[in-house]
Amino acid sequence: MKHAFRIPAMLICKYWGWAEWSISALTSRGLLFDSRTHVVELDESTREANARFFTSMDDVPKKALTMGIGTIMESRQIMLLVSGEKKAEAVKRLVNGEVTEEFPASVLQKHENVILIADEEALSKL
Repeated sequence: MKHAFRIPAMLICKYWGWAEWSISALTSRGLLFDSRTHVVELDESTREANARFFTSMDDVPKKALTMGIGTIMESRQIMLLVSGEKKAEAVKRLVNGEVTEEFPASVLQKHENVILIADEEALSKL
């Protein structure tokens, strides 16, 4: 069964944390730019990265709600907060890379109001 969610049009600003390869830890590689908010199966690496917030791995969710790229792009403003050297390649691809669904963050090059806040380490490859 496919689940889809409609976010109200009054969504003004989307704040993101970053996975090393994309926009969000819950955004799948190859996600279509017109995708909507939906339920995703979490891969093992995502579950392991979040296990510290739970008593045991058995308690870590296997599914999550993620905002689709199409939904995100409807925001009036997008603010990215990025830190650490592990994110430097992703920042470089975001700023200077090709716009491709294989790297979902790249679509932000097409949004007119994106604010990138990053530390020196995250900006080190620019």
